[in-house]
Amino acid sequence: MHILINALSAKTGGGLTYLNHLIRDLDRIDEKNSYTVLVTVKNRQRVLGDSKLRMNVLIIGADSVWRRLLYEQWGLPRLIDKIKADLIFAPAEIAPLRARCPFVLGILLP
Repeated sequence: MHILINALSAKTGGGLTYLNHLIRDLDRIDEKNSYTVLVTVKNRQRVLGDSKLRMNVLIIGADSVWRRLLYEQWGLPRLIDKIKADLIFAPAEIAPLRARCPFVLGILLP
């Protein structure tokens, strides 16, 4: 299975820490699935750190909120088709409305 991790919204706090550990641990223990991590130019270092990953990493130039939201709704569905993703994981509660594959959202409760 090819899983796309949409980390475009990751900036600071506990959600970022969770994502750092999740990516690092999945890369270390999951030998069955393949992953692509989607980051921006500005959050790449915060999300991935200095780790050498086996996962594919795609850097998108959508650093502003509006460009990111537009990309997630228009560009991401095309990317999903292009890389043949079977599942999307979006830890920031945002998923493309036109996704042709299932997605899992991370929901932060107060």
